[in-house]
Amino acid sequence: MGKQILSPENDLPPAYSPPTVPAQTQSQNEDDLLRPTASYDSILGGRPYHSLSSATRATSTVTLWPEYSQDASVLADFVTEHTELPPRPHISIHGEHSDSGGSKNNKSKVVDFDFQIDLTRSVIRHGDSASRWTYTSCISDNDGQKAYRGGRWRSSGPSAPSGRIALPTDDTELPADTDLESGNNDTETTSEAEIKMWSARFCNDPASVKSFTFTRSVNDFDYEVLRRELTGHLRSLNYEGTITIEPVLLGSRVTVYSPHWINKLRNNAFAFWACIILQLWILTWPVIWLLEKRYEVVRTQWLFSRTSFEHTGERISEHSVRVIRHTEYAAGKDEMGVAEMWAPVVRQAAWEKKLGGCTLVKDEISALKARDEERRARAQTGGNEWVERTQAVMGVARGLMGVPGGSTTTGGRGGWGRDRNNSRNGALTVSTGNSTWSINV
Repeated sequence: MGKQILSPENDLPPAYSPPTVPAQTQSQNEDDLLRPTASYDSILGGRPYHSLSSATRATSTVTLWPEYSQDASVLADFVTEHTELPPRPHISIHGEHSDSGGSKNNKSKVVDFDFQIDLTRSVIRHGDSASRWTYTSCISDNDGQKAYRGGRWRSSGPSAPSGRIALPTDDTELPADTDLESGNNDTETTSEAEIKMWSARFCNDPASVKSFTFTRSVNDFDYEVLRRELTGHLRSLNYEGTITIEPVLLGSRVTVYSPHWINKLRNNAFAFWACIILQLWILTWPVIWLLEKRYEVVRTQWLFSRTSFEHTGERISEHSVRVIRHTEYAAGKDEMGVAEMWAPVVRQAAWEKKLGGCTLVKDEISALKARDEERRARAQTGGNEWVERTQAVMGVARGLMGVPGGSTTTGGRGGWGRDRNNSRNGALTVSTGNSTWSINV
């Protein structure tokens, strides 16, 4: 008898049918994921970092609290505590167009909408199981990584005198009874031990001008998917202006400065801007660079997704077996799911021209989502055909003229946000039934 050949359909694994989730439960879950987080970073002496970059000012925090640079145990406890707190990923959404005001040589920018949304609960795991979605790593001596190890520039080896404080290497073994999954061990983990050792090295450094920085990041999240999808939803409003969608990771960088007068001056707003305006930075920044000893050795990463592979044991050839790939998301949604969940809120906030660059709060989010559903329901409701055609034509005409109002498909507003130069380029002629309209545009 001949060998039986299985068809490709028979060779596939059985189809997976996800459990049915009640609509009410799913809605409540999404409302929780949309809820913004409170600012939980309590840093003694904390203040924003002074920088020409608004993104750096928003994401970085500094402190000159004396104990942090004088007592190694206090610094180690501070760093360990804050590495267990996640950063707060936000998205900044900005729309603008230019308006010449009738002058060919004088163009001004008009902001149509400017706001932020808090993605923390949408992309980062919270609760008791959060420890399985984050890990902290520290630079070790002679690990070959380029980092600030107490010197003026990045190096791959120890900047401090050899033998001063021994740091563990990457292959340091943990005790056999250590359980990394539980996140609640009596045994000190490697990262905690390394944090204590680096804290001791920093506090024992005799340099007067020094800094200790630790960073927090979100891994494996593709912001480009969110940018593309939300841009498409904003264009569905007939918005024709320039759309800018940028990620902002609050709490991503915390720096401890020694309380030397130079560090106090560099973190003083008046002194900082005086140096910028008077061009004194040409002299001050090289001096600071020569004097400062920098430590940037602690990094905490929060995972957006995790991938695992299941070996089914089914052999598909002589030398290979079938492996199923599983991807688990921290908040239960991939990038497309996050974008679609936030789309109603973003659409309505842009439609209502939210300004100020502030983060939408809980009550705003719920109200915006409800109003977006109402507006879209009205737009889909059928009506008198002649009236709808007339409103659609007027919407196009008003959009070309930059006047609010328009078609029912976008809630009564045609194309908006277009760059305007207030010059007449011609006439728009539209026929509707037995009527013909001519509008100068």
